[in-house]
Amino acid sequence: MCRLTRCRMVGRFVLCAKSYFHEALGQAIEPYALSKKKIKMRTVYQVKRYAFTLIELLVVIAIIAILAALLLPALAKAKAKGQGTYCLNNTKQLALCWFMYATDNDDSIISNGLSNDPNEVRKFGFPWINPGYWVQRLPDATNTAIIAKGQLFKYNDSVKIYQCPSHPDMMFSKRIYTPARSYSMNGHMGGTITWVQGAQYPPHRKMSDIKSPPPSNAFVFLDENEGTIDDGYFAIPVYAANHWQNSPAYWHNGAGTFGFADGHSEAWKWLEDRTKQKRGHNASPRPGCDRDLLRIKKAIIIDPRKDRIPH
Repeated sequence: MCRLTRCRMVGRFVLCAKSYFHEALGQAIEPYALSKKKIKMRTVYQVKRYAFTLIELLVVIAIIAILAALLLPALAKAKAKGQGTYCLNNTKQLALCWFMYATDNDDSIISNGLSNDPNEVRKFGFPWINPGYWVQRLPDATNTAIIAKGQLFKYNDSVKIYQCPSHPDMMFSKRIYTPARSYSMNGHMGGTITWVQGAQYPPHRKMSDIKSPPPSNAFVFLDENEGTIDDGYFAIPVYAANHWQNSPAYWHNGAGTFGFADGHSEAWKWLEDRTKQKRGHNASPRPGCDRDLLRIKKAIIIDPRKDRIPH
């Protein structure tokens, strides 16, 4: 066999080997490629299978909105209840300060005066709060330094006990503010005037004067309505008139807080709708019978000689 023939046979053998190798390699790679393609398709399928559709997303949002609508009022009431408890503690602390002052001053009740007149101060002493501190105007309303100069401050040096956490914002000259003081004192306790109740019912000057109602039923402090709070004097004529000269607060789920002469505090839930709103001075009572007005009047004066309290 010649050399040329041999070369041709070797070349054919190499070509056959290459062809066989490529065919075998293709058969080996093809299952892998198909498997990879299936995996990729399965992955895409799975992603599509577990993603939210638009309808499902809208349903979830609707459920969250319904739950929020159900829960938010309850949370708001819970918050208001917590703030009411805080306010109760404030009136209790103020009542205790008031009581300690009387203990230190021969049973005398601290002045609840409406003036800084020197003659009045000499006669009745310095008022529990500066009567010039007017909650309805700035800058006095937010000035805690005025509170620190009050006669009760030495018994509790926290300005926070003078402010109800639920006190609504107020406005003066188009400026919105939250006053530093929310509480006023019953004008019949240490008051320096007689025109509110009349000369026949002079204000209490000594703790021993508090008899009708007794200390456990006679309020000293209350959180006052944002429409009437100004100086530290809370006035309601008991027998002399039939209206609200000043009004109580209503911010605690329709209730107001009171601190009494024996040192305890109470929250009073108001019964009349008109008591549960902001209102100005000399508001009219509910026609026929204002149960809230009657309740407050009974916590100021009860004259056993009178059969009826106007309300």
